[in-house]
Amino acid sequence: MNGRVILLNSGKTDAYRHLVKFVPATGIDVITERKYTALYPTNTNLHYVNDIADETEVLNVARKLDSSDSIAAVVSPSERSLPVGGYLRTYFNLPGTGFDVAWGFANKSVMKSKLRSAGVEVARALTISNIRQLVDAGDEIGWPVVVKPVIGSGSMNTYKIHNREEAASFLETPQADWFRNSRYQIIVEEYITMKGEYHCDAIIHNGQVVFFVLQRYFSPLLECTGAWGGSIMIGKGDERYDKISAIYPKVVKALGLKDGVTHMEAFWTGTKFIVGEISCRPAGGGIPKSILLKYGIDLWDAFTAASLNLEYNHKASELIPGIIANIDLPVQTGRLVDICTIDELSSIDGFVSADLSPVGTLFSEPLNSSSATGIVYVQLQSDAELEGTLQQLKERYHSAYES
Repeated sequence: MNGRVILLNSGKTDAYRHLVKFVPATGIDVITERKYTALYPTNTNLHYVNDIADETEVLNVARKLDSSDSIAAVVSPSERSLPVGGYLRTYFNLPGTGFDVAWGFANKSVMKSKLRSAGVEVARALTISNIRQLVDAGDEIGWPVVVKPVIGSGSMNTYKIHNREEAASFLETPQADWFRNSRYQIIVEEYITMKGEYHCDAIIHNGQVVFFVLQRYFSPLLECTGAWGGSIMIGKGDERYDKISAIYPKVVKALGLKDGVTHMEAFWTGTKFIVGEISCRPAGGGIPKSILLKYGIDLWDAFTAASLNLEYNHKASELIPGIIANIDLPVQTGRLVDICTIDELSSIDGFVSADLSPVGTLFSEPLNSSSATGIVYVQLQSDAELEGTLQQLKERYHSAYES
């Protein structure tokens, strides 16, 4: 590749690890924040900004880099870096997802407006500029509501508010202060009564959905931060699979993505899906690896290739029969001082593999829906086997922390 590649990134270590498979490390410039320094190899070309979401600050760094060696591509894998990555591509006339499309995927208010206009069912919502408007917004939409920043991920700074009294109390909390100090607007949306929350992960090529996998979260994301969590694949013969396959192309067309990887979350009411939100980057947690184990499809490689304007072979092969579940091991704040071994966990039924955090790992607030001390991957023949497998895992798993 002629020219340098900018990786505009936060703490997503997978992004750099996969990018160096395509581009020599010497040809990569990482724009990040100082708190993420330790996540990169010591020889990485690091360039610091105070906030990767600040387009002016990032552009100043990018222009200096471009003046010495032209920029060939921009990779922006985190929710906060998506819009600025699109802005850089538009500014420097680079291939890939431009600002308008990136903004539609990153900004939940813009996203829902575009989807609603395209006939895709989404939750009713209002966008407010001040958290003090929460009570009025909830009264207009109807309680309970979910409140969150228009740009964010992993259930961070996302809250379910049951009624106007709870909303009034919420306004006096440190959590409300976060919204007051945030650069982003706030979206207040109806809470969807659901039978389950699902995610669908796809590869998009030439504007078409060429590969996707549907999975069900064990419980809605707002209910499982730090606890036993994860998701399980849904078989292709299931009615839910057919329902989501009819919706997904409409979502992609409405938001205008030509090439890339998407992660969509949707609520199943028992008869239909209501789309929650979608992003044009790989999912977090164990989702990408579960798909790699099952189908041999590497979503991070597909995302990186699309960002570099390269082709990716998206032909899937069924490497493991049945369905795969990825199970998040519970976590709490503090330094991990003891954890079970993979050998202890490997005796559970259907065990495939596991990734565990090393002793010494520090977990700090805020935890989010992807926070875990490790992830266990299991093979099942049906959804009905999950409860028994989880029980076996709970009997074997142990960990200890110090504050």
